[in-house]
Amino acid sequence: MFTIRHWQCIDSGQLTGAVKGATFHRTQTSKGVFCGSLLRAEIGRGVLDTGFYNRDLMTEGQFPKDTVTVAMFLDAKVETIFNGISLEPNDLSVIKPGTETLYTIPAETRWASLQIKSEDLRLLGVDFANSKNKIFKKRSLSHYPFMTILHSLVNRLQYSEDRHLTSFAPDIMYNHLVENLAYLLTREQEQITLTHDRYQQIAATVKRILNDDITNIIQVSDLCHLTGQSERTLERVCKKAFGLPPQRLLKSHRLKVVRKALQSNTEEKLNISKLSMDYGFMHPSRFAGEYKNHFGELPSQTLTRNR
Repeated sequence: MFTIRHWQCIDSGQLTGAVKGATFHRTQTSKGVFCGSLLRAEIGRGVLDTGFYNRDLMTEGQFPKDTVTVAMFLDAKVETIFNGISLEPNDLSVIKPGTETLYTIPAETRWASLQIKSEDLRLLGVDFANSKNKIFKKRSLSHYPFMTILHSLVNRLQYSEDRHLTSFAPDIMYNHLVENLAYLLTREQEQITLTHDRYQQIAATVKRILNDDITNIIQVSDLCHLTGQSERTLERVCKKAFGLPPQRLLKSHRLKVVRKALQSNTEEKLNISKLSMDYGFMHPSRFAGEYKNHFGELPSQTLTRNR
C-alpha cells in the first residue's frame, strides 16, 4: 500500500502532526509570518515525513515509542541542534523509540524523518532496547549508501507527479531501506568468529534457498529469518562463499526471477518496464543494462525469442 499526503501550513501551531506518532510541541523563535510545507508518504510498513520551514523553530517532545526514527536535514544554511549536538546537512540521526528531544531548527531547513518498525530491525539483528541514539557524520561516509537512497526517495516524492508514484513497489522499497539501515547499524559491531564448517553450512543454506525459489522475490530479511543469522554474519558468509554481499546476490536472484517471468510470458503485449518495477527495479534503463550484463541480451530480446 502506497499513500501520499501533501499540506501547507501558515501557522507553526499546525505542526503537531508533522512526524507521525511523535508528540511534539513547536515554538516559533524568529519574527515574521510562518510558512511551512509538509509531505507524508506511507511506504509499506514505514512512514516518511518531510518538511520545509521559513522561520526558526524550537521543537520539543517525544519520538514514537514503537518505531526507530531516522532523521536527516537535507538543506540548511546553519547547523541544527539536537539534544545539544550540532548537526550539519546530511548528518544522519538514528533515534531509538520514545526518545525525548529538543531540536532547534533554523529557518529554510528541509528535513526528512523515516519511521521504521522496531521489530523489522530486530529480525535483522538490530535491537535498540539497550542501545543509544546514533549520529553518523557526513564526513565519515559510512552512511552514504543509505543517505543516497533516502535523498533519492524524498526527491522523487517531492518533484514527481502523483501518477508516477504508482510505479513504486512500496513493500520492496521499505524492505530495502530497512536492510540498508540494518547493515549500517551492524557493521560497527564486533566480528563474530565462525568455524569453517559453520561458514559452509550457512553458505549451503543460502544457495539452497535461492535455487529452490526462482519465482518470488527474496529479501535480506528473508535470508536472515531462514538461516537464523544476522545481516552482518550473512554479509561475511556471502562475500566469502559467493564473492558478493547479500544485497548484490539477491539482485542477481531478482534478475533471474524476471528472466523466468519473461520466458514464461503468454501475454500478447507485456510492459517490461512495469514488470521490472514489480520486482523492485526502479529505473528501467538501468535495469536493462544490468540484465544485459548478466545474461548477454536485453530483456526485450529474451521476450521476443521465447514467443
